[in-house]
Amino acid sequence: MPERERERRILCMRFFCYTRFFCAMTQDRIGLQLSLWQMQVSRLIIRTCARPRDQVMAEACG
Repeated sequence: MPERERERRILCMRFFCYTRFFCAMTQDRIGLQLSLWQMQVSRLIIRTCARPRDQVMAEACG
């Protein structure tokens, strides 16, 4: 993966996690700010949280 794409993904991950979990913004509100549908935001959050969740689970079981 090119470095620029990797950086973009990291920024997106941070934005979604920060706004959803620390600012208590709804998926609908995040979607309004980014011109996305709530369903798109939901799917992005699921994908964004999958890797850290998998890493934590692997460490807990390993």
